[in-house]
Amino acid sequence: MADQIKQIAFKEFTPTEIVNGTPFNVQTGATDAYVVKSIETTQKIDTAEGAITATASVGLTSDFNNGKYVSLGNVAKQGKVGQTGNVIVDANSTLSIRPTAKTINFKDTHIERLAYVSTSSATQLRQKTPTVNGASEAAESSTTVGTTSMGTNFTGVSFSSGVPNQFMVFTENTKYSPTKKLAIASSSNGNAAVNLYVSDYDGTTNYLTTGGNWQRRFDFDGRFIYNNWGTTTAGVYDTKAPASVTMANGATQDRALTTGPSHFFMSYKTAAGGAITLGSLGSYPRVVSTYFSDVGKRYLMVSNASNNGLQLFEIPDYDDSDSGGGAWASSNTANVPTAAFYQLGHTSSNQQSNLGPNSNRFNTAYVVNNYPSDASKFSWIIGTSAISQTKRVLIFQNGNNSTTSNRLYFMVADFGTISTTDANQAGGENEAYTLTKSELASEFGWDTSSGWNDANSAVGYMRPDNFGTTTGSAARWDSNSRFVFDQDVLYFTNRMSHGTGEGPVVAWNLKTNAVTAPITWAEYDDTGGTDLINPDNKNYHGHMQYLLTPTTSEINARTYTQAPALTVRIAGIHEDRS
Repeated sequence: MADQIKQIAFKEFTPTEIVNGTPFNVQTGATDAYVVKSIETTQKIDTAEGAITATASVGLTSDFNNGKYVSLGNVAKQGKVGQTGNVIVDANSTLSIRPTAKTINFKDTHIERLAYVSTSSATQLRQKTPTVNGASEAAESSTTVGTTSMGTNFTGVSFSSGVPNQFMVFTENTKYSPTKKLAIASSSNGNAAVNLYVSDYDGTTNYLTTGGNWQRRFDFDGRFIYNNWGTTTAGVYDTKAPASVTMANGATQDRALTTGPSHFFMSYKTAAGGAITLGSLGSYPRVVSTYFSDVGKRYLMVSNASNNGLQLFEIPDYDDSDSGGGAWASSNTANVPTAAFYQLGHTSSNQQSNLGPNSNRFNTAYVVNNYPSDASKFSWIIGTSAISQTKRVLIFQNGNNSTTSNRLYFMVADFGTISTTDANQAGGENEAYTLTKSELASEFGWDTSSGWNDANSAVGYMRPDNFGTTTGSAARWDSNSRFVFDQDVLYFTNRMSHGTGEGPVVAWNLKTNAVTAPITWAEYDDTGGTDLINPDNKNYHGHMQYLLTPTTSEINARTYTQAPALTVRIAGIHEDRS
């Protein structure tokens, strides 16, 4: 057969192949050979941060497998789109294109809403927004999962109106055999009785009932359940732990939530490893897990008492898709340390009104002592602004269980000035401090020109009815709403009935005052397509948000516009020696 001029190979590297540096090989057999005339490459993101470097090499396959080959140099890098020339690929030879392994941070922002309709049915809607290296892709369509059979732990849970840190959620767990979908609920009476329940989501089995101790307020970050265990540690439950793990001392321990109340501990530490001891345990403790999407980190905000300090701990990284959680799942003999510490409010309940750069702002203790409506129902929220990775937004929800008068008070926590080594450094800029509405506008670029108020000319706040006037939205929050603040957008559970406002969960952009719905009313249907009732009796909890790592199959099945990508085309002359 005559020689042919042809495309020898065409390759689009998957994200997983780029992350792993997986080579693409073209091999000849005993009866064919190539003269490669061109290796053409295309980068999706041709920048210093996004471009992929790849090299080409060639040699006899027998030599190649023993590390003997000739490098043809870079065929891809920033500003480079391949090579041309004449490269002979003899019979029984290998031409290899190898990308240099590149870290790509894939995360999904999950927004979920559980509609608990009755003791025999529930529907959870989940919306994912993929992100890559911190940049958001288009949100995916919501998915719906329903059940008509749940464990009585879940269906019989009793909530107290307006008390924060109560939740109902289900998590799809792929680490058990057979696969389990877990229904998780945490409830509180606002004081002494705090309970955690774990049951089947689509079955009647109950797995775990624990609680009754006000020190054990729970929260959930999509993988782990946290509570404050005392003054030096947090208790941690892993929803994806295997049935048993081998501990550091060689012992085997049951860790699965489907078999018992197994947990391990996370020690409160500074970034340098120094121990942090919180203030004395008291009434209405707070435990809130949150994430900062701009740095891809999770945090645990802890207060041992309603007016006794407010502390933030960076949770060490973990692999969401890891089958055992690594050190997280086998850490009982050596507690997992937190990765960093930030003092939002010092452990003393001393209220101060002389904080900030001009000594004219209030600290968290002052806000707690002067602006709560109900100490058992207020909560703290912390989040991010696009303007800075060190100046964080701290929000105090005052606990008024009303969709008209529940106020949100705003503060700044400047990680560049607050204490990161001591939980009891008072005064100055060692703590978070309040900002006025005009300062919120100048500091973060928010539109606070209407609807906002200042308390004592020192702290800007917003209430639901004024939010409606300012934005035109009919959605409302109350003390039973779940709040997440991320990149100047406040997400909250809409407490209004179905059809009122944009959806069951809304997103308020404080820069533009635009209000949208990650999950719309049109999507808020059960698996049969029937409209779901939005629980507005202030007792049902379901809106949760967290940052999770997508599976490898999810990543490879998607088309990312923000992810680095490399395409290679090899062309030349094919010689048939048969």
